[in-house]
Amino acid sequence: MIDGKRVVYAYNAFYQGREDFGPTSSWEITWGNSLEHFFGPELVRFNPDAFGPDSNAESDAALLELVREHDTELLVMISHVGAGWTRAFISKPTLAALRSQGIKVVSIWGDIQHASERVSVRALNPQVDLNVCTASSGAAARLAGDNPVLYSWVPISDAKVEPCDCGAMVSLAGSLKLNRQRTVQYLQDHGVRVHAGGGEGTGALTREGYLRMLAHPMTLGFANTGFEAVTNARTFEALTQGAVLLEAWGTETAKILRPYDDYVPWHSHEDLLRKVTALTADPDELARISANGQQVVSRFTDDALWNRVLNRIGLGTGAGEFAFVHPVDWTTYQGRGRWAASLRDQALSEPRLDRSVTFTQRAWHKGIWELGKAKRLAKKVLQRP
Repeated sequence: MIDGKRVVYAYNAFYQGREDFGPTSSWEITWGNSLEHFFGPELVRFNPDAFGPDSNAESDAALLELVREHDTELLVMISHVGAGWTRAFISKPTLAALRSQGIKVVSIWGDIQHASERVSVRALNPQVDLNVCTASSGAAARLAGDNPVLYSWVPISDAKVEPCDCGAMVSLAGSLKLNRQRTVQYLQDHGVRVHAGGGEGTGALTREGYLRMLAHPMTLGFANTGFEAVTNARTFEALTQGAVLLEAWGTETAKILRPYDDYVPWHSHEDLLRKVTALTADPDELARISANGQQVVSRFTDDALWNRVLNRIGLGTGAGEFAFVHPVDWTTYQGRGRWAASLRDQALSEPRLDRSVTFTQRAWHKGIWELGKAKRLAKKVLQRP
């Protein structure tokens, strides 16, 4: 509630807007929990998918009546056209009507690294006051030139849970896509126990089961979607559960977390295996990185998130603003020293957490990666808005 006026949260109650697909995803639930935590239990919820997939007439009329009844000042929505729909989530004329009444409209976006999602952001731009974008600060920056954009973290609404008693040091929570399956198989082939499972829309894990899967001493993350780096919800969820995040190297997460201090990046299967082995053998280092990760992510509160949003749309007080992508003081950065020291330790064949590949190997891997990226970019450049 803002100064006695209500906030309405619009989202689909079912996965992909289809009742036969089951309840909505954790994405909508997470944002709803965050809104309720900040604005209070008076948060009003609205589900466009309750009115069917074919027409906006009944759904939009219900929304207009709802905001009038509750004297609404802010509409926050996750605009998602459901599977098989022939209608909009909320029609553009209705959004325009809401704004003409002085109601601020905020739209939340999660996959802006995809060209199709950025097309949707731009198409809806005239009808919203702010687009809250996650996943990629780079993609958000590209959008921000012509659109009201705020880059944000994914809300953190889950308490820490007890891990399962499987005995595995490493976990992977989520579907086993081909690259993930290869990674898990490589670790298992080299004697590392990995507890893997779950996946959005599969019904295989409850929310608590998903968090228990994350809550191992170490959990795997994959920071690249297609050819663009991202920071996804798993990054924040893993840290809140006390796991050390082992994330495939990507430029986005390194803007938020300090490599080797708050999380551990890896560059190849061989590199990952060395780091898992080193951390398993060094519980003090494992505990240090885990504690750092939990401390950093504790900054990303609901109060900080929604104060940033309210300040941007003119409903805030200006308090609580802080830099999400924080600068690193490289002169005192702990990881930097260990990184350099690893070159000496490598010659002595000591198992270390730091860079454990040679300059030649790094240059070779980097060259192959850049070549592949260039080829993928050449294929997709005409498709990108």
